[in-house]
Amino acid sequence: MKEVRRIAVISNEVLHFRPFARLRELCAKLGADVQLTYGDDTLSAASILALTGWELTVGAEVLVTVRGTGDIQGALDHIVKFIEEGFGEGSC
Repeated sequence: MKEVRRIAVISNEVLHFRPFARLRELCAKLGADVQLTYGDDTLSAASILALTGWELTVGAEVLVTVRGTGDIQGALDHIVKFIEEGFGEGSC
């Protein structure tokens, strides 16, 4: 099993349940085990309610870690782009 990591910068003013649900769906579609780290906390991308508790806003940096087999670098690139482009919502 391989692991890749990269920082993603949040572009949304406010994040709530729906953007994190979209992220969870994307990770499932890519078949990727994704962890997000903010400060000292690390959570699974599937932990929607816990992620909303972080109260991330524009400019916040999260470390995205993707583990798995296959094209995990491609999965990481796709996930970071999705996050930085506003979780499918653009800048909110």
